[in-house]
Order: sequence, then structure tokens, then C-alpha cells
Amino acid sequence: SISLFRLLFTATGSQTRGAMCSGDYASASAMVAGPLAKVPKIAAGDDISGLPADAVADAAAAPASPALFPQLALTEAEAAYLCLRHLAPRTWFRVRGLSKGWRRMLDGGAGSQMAAQDGLIGVLLQDAGPLRTANEEIDYAGCVYTAVHWGCTGPLTCLLRPLASPAEWARRPFAVAVAREALLQASLAGDIAGVRAVLALHGPDSPAAGWRRGLEKQDAQKALEALAAWEFCCPDAPSAEARQAVQEALEDMAR
Repeated sequence: SISLFRLLFTATGSQTRGAMCSGDYASASAMVAGPLAKVPKIAAGDDISGLPADAVADAAAAPASPALFPQLALTEAEAAYLCLRHLAPRTWFRVRGLSKGWRRMLDGGAGSQMAAQDGLIGVLLQDAGPLRTANEEIDYAGCVYTAVHWGCTGPLTCLLRPLASPAEWARRPFAVAVAREALLQASLAGDIAGVRAVLALHGPDSPAAGWRRGLEKQDAQKALEALAAWEFCCPDAPSAEARQAVQEALEDMAR
């Protein structure tokens, strides 16, 4: 089914992506459902991954045969999931910035069709791992740091949660290194919400510590030293109140 969807997405890709980006999910669903309704029956076990992109057009021109998925209708969340799951995680954040509707669907919350806890990002993350290659790790780490940079605590929590899991979703050294850097960057930015999000999932008292995926007290000490140096170089950024809140959180961690 995934190979079939990729084939259809190749044939209607530009129109489908345009409709998705403009928020016209009904048109996007129709663009995918139209070719599906005209594809001839495929026997179980048939491999269609090697078919050329114009195979859909050939199938549409062939005599009508029983529909594979009669009266197919996709919800907004289903259409978005089928399109986004084939894109790199960094693309999700670009799509997230298109409109409030995309942000609500990806992050979850009131009015979203997805669970309020994670939104569509949580579902997409399940398919993004496990991280097997260096390129996948670099791409994923970039998403974490982007969330820290923009102060997006919700997406940051979603992205860090798989790294704190005992499952082999990512290498332990990689998970700890990303959490350490996220803590440092959030501290320098004076983002107390981001610091608390990192500590909640990777702090010394978090469940991740029992799986050797948590940060240690010396990590907090290094962050405090970096914060002091940053304050000396840029005394006005962040504000004194933000620095004080971050400093107290790091000192509690270092005790």
C-alpha cells in the first residue's frame, strides 16, 4: 500500500503538494483518491515498486474495473500524514510555519484532529526512527536545535522523548549528546521552559537516567560556566530575570 501511495504521489505530486500547502485538504484527498479508484485490482503479493510513474495514467485509460477502495475519503490528518511521512523531519517544521492550521495539526491542541499531547508530530516520529545512519542523526539533531532556537517547547519535548526511551530508537551516546547541547543552548537563550523540558526528560532524576540516557551534574556545571561567560560577553541578552531562573534550575541540578 505504501508503494502504491508513492506511485500515486509521484503522478499527482505537484498538484497534491500545492493543495496541501494552501490548506485545501479536500482537493488533496480527491487528487489521491481519483487515481486510486481507477487502479485495476492487484493480487496479494504483487510488487508494484518498479512500475514507472506513468503506470497510473495507463491504468486510468484502461477499461474500468472494480475499484480497489470504493468511496475512499481521507480526513485532513490522514492526508497530511500520508504526505509528510515521506519527508525529512526538518520539513515538518517548515510546513508547521505555513499557517495556524498546520501548527495546530502538527502540535496538537484544541481544534486538532490529533491527540492534544503530541499532535501529528508524535505519530510521524514513530515512523522516523530508529535512526540508523549518520545523516539521519544529523538531520534529527538539527530539528532538536531548531526547536530550541525558536523556543518551541512542545515540539522540543516531542523530539526529545524518543531519545529518552529505553528502546533502541537512537544510539545512547547520540541521545545524551543531543540532550546536553539542547540544555546548553536553552540556557544561553534564557529559555527556562526549554531548560525544564530537557531536564524533565533527560535530567539526573528523570527515568532516562536509569537507562543511562540522562544528563549528569557536571553537565549542569558546564552549562553554568557557559552562562556566566555568555553574560560577560553579552550582558543584555537574555534578560536578568531569565538568566536568574535558568541559573537556579541549573544549580538545583548540579547539587
